[in-house]
Amino acid sequence: MALAKLKYLDAAEVAEIATPILAREFAQFDFLEVESEEIEDFDGEYIFRLKALVEQKVPTERVIKAMTAINTALRAQGELRFVNLSTQFGQSDEDEEDEEE
Repeated sequence: MALAKLKYLDAAEVAEIATPILAREFAQFDFLEVESEEIEDFDGEYIFRLKALVEQKVPTERVIKAMTAINTALRAQGELRFVNLSTQFGQSDEDEEDEEE
């Protein structure tokens, strides 16, 4: 019976749920937006990878707190897949690619 409540959300729906949580949790770090994608993890299960774009570095404890809140909100919607949350600040993707070369 509990399985009837399962729901599979797409990456855009997860971002929609995560955005207000991240805006609240990362407000003092100048939260800008979240990027969301569904990926296959190392053991073949699908998870969501979220990247919060911020203007200032976020302490690890705050990232963990926000990730926990997002996972809790998804469970309330019936989505059981895990969210992996990271932050990006300061540099654009182009800058990162230049540094790798």
